[in-house]
Formats: sequence, structure tokens, C-alpha cells
Amino acid sequence: MPQKLGLKPMCRLGLAKPPENFSATLGPLPDGVEVSDATRAKGPFDVIVCFAATEDQLASAFGRMATKLAPAGGLWVAWPKKKKTKSKASKPPETAAVLDENVVRRTGLDTGRLVDNKVCAIDETWSGLRFVVRLSHR
Repeated sequence: MPQKLGLKPMCRLGLAKPPENFSATLGPLPDGVEVSDATRAKGPFDVIVCFAATEDQLASAFGRMATKLAPAGGLWVAWPKKKKTKSKASKPPETAAVLDENVVRRTGLDTGRLVDNKVCAIDETWSGLRFVVRLSHR
């Protein structure tokens, strides 16, 4: 997982609203990686992983996390994967605006400063899309 997220020795990793078991998902980190709560700590971070389950949560966090990103860093937005249902009749009712890759991508691209460049499965529950600062804005 550290390699997939782009973690390198001595980098700063910021986590925003991670699930309780995320430390186990990350596994061993490269030497000297400093892990902080990105919602509280000041940047710049080399890698940020921001977890959001709804559009409201994403809208609330995205701008703040983007400002804490180092110019050559990567901002991962993680959202819950869609649960597979056996039939359309068993589909749960929509209670909140649920995130998907298109919503996450649009949110990032709407900043005009960031561009997405990688997608991955964070784990069995979360998908992730990485944003980086456009070369013209570094």
C-alpha cells in the first residue's frame, strides 16, 4: 500500500478522517515517514489521503486539503465502493448524495489547479483517486 500511495522515505503523510483500521491497511511505512492528522496539522504534505462518504463531506474537506498539499505532492480522495446487490429490487434507498469517481474527479478538476492522474483500490471498502498540482501551477 505505501508504494501504491506514493509514500517515500522521510515524506509527510496526512490522513483526513481515516477509518479506524486504516493503519493496518497501510502496513509498514518507509523509513522516516511522518504521519499526521491532516485536518489539524499544517502542511505541506507530500501525500494526503482524505476519506469522504458523501458529496457534502468531500466539498467540506477538499479545498482545505488541497491547500495543504506540497507542490509535487499527491492528494488521494477515498470514497466507499458501491456495494453489489443481487437485484435492483434490493437496492437501498438513496439517503444522501453518494460519491463516485465522476463526482470526485469533477470536484478536483473544478479547482482548476489540480488534475487527476491515478485511481486505485485503497482496500476492499474504499476506492481512491489521486490529484496532483498541474505543472503550470507549480
